[in-house]
Amino acid sequence: ITLQELHKNLNDPELYLAERSLIININHIKRIVESRIYMTDGYELVIGKNNLADLKQYLNQYWSSLT
Repeated sequence: ITLQELHKNLNDPELYLAERSLIININHIKRIVESRIYMTDGYELVIGKNNLADLKQYLNQYWSSLT
């Protein structure tokens, strides 16, 4: 099973497929600075500019749906 298939099977809106090899739990994002994503557990992730723009759009849509 690929990570993309796993992500699809999990069907959890809090999990975001940021790269082919990276699923992010958006509840654990502490901050985003340029192309770096700082997680609450201390991890620092780097993703490409296009994927970062997609993530920011996804976050805005997700958070808007909560209100």
